[in-house]
Amino acid sequence: MSQQASEPLRRMSRVLQAVARAPEGATRATIAKELDLPTSTVHRMVQSLLSLEFLDVGPNGETVHIGPAIVDAALRGSQPSTLSAALAPYLTQLADRVGESAFVSRFNQNQVELIAVYGPTRADAAYVHPARGPVPLHACSSAKAIFAFRDRAQVQQLLQEIHLEGLTANTVSDLREYFAELDEVRFRGYAECREEITRGVYSIAAPVETRLSDVRLSIGVTTLISRANDLGTDFFAKHVLDMARTLGTVISGYRDGYGLVTESAKSSASDGAVGAE
Repeated sequence: MSQQASEPLRRMSRVLQAVARAPEGATRATIAKELDLPTSTVHRMVQSLLSLEFLDVGPNGETVHIGPAIVDAALRGSQPSTLSAALAPYLTQLADRVGESAFVSRFNQNQVELIAVYGPTRADAAYVHPARGPVPLHACSSAKAIFAFRDRAQVQQLLQEIHLEGLTANTVSDLREYFAELDEVRFRGYAECREEITRGVYSIAAPVETRLSDVRLSIGVTTLISRANDLGTDFFAKHVLDMARTLGTVISGYRDGYGLVTESAKSSASDGAVGAE
């Protein structure tokens, strides 16, 4: 590639880097000032990057953020170790809030893989530490939290290609029953695994929704079923849902928080109630 032909690509790369350094978004004027480029040049490059979905317009209509094409590529292609390091502060915060291990799972190449696990920072804390790697698609809360918000036909095809093994007496192995459970997950915004993989172990997970990509991540907590019963589902659900919204906001690069609007939240809003998770 000639020097002349590659110069526009270099400029676009610099624009993308400038936007990535601005977590609250960047205006065309601030990009032009930072890069010492004419505003008209930046405007043309931003428009080109918007058309490719490399950039996205922020909620205020003035700022631009990293767009869905780049976010989706990063979620698909990043090494688990890279994502784990990036997510560590949020998982550690969640783990400290609930006193249990917190995890993130990713849907990629037709499997859901637990890619990061962090426990509480308290030195004397005892907690369940789930193993990293692929999880049972039909039983794990992290997979159900993702599949509930993805295309139903795609999920059905994936599950028909595997044997819905009964790992414990609580494992759902019937497709109709499984999809009925996914409907419940969509309604309330989180998924549970009550001793469906290992006796005595409970997990809860929520999807990380970014508005820039299909749902590919879920975040959750693992604990003993006895502690889950003692503290109640609402305790864990509140903290997991809060962190899922936070993580979605961070990944999207938007300052204003937002999360999945579940069917139950829509009902509350229509009744004039103030929705709170």
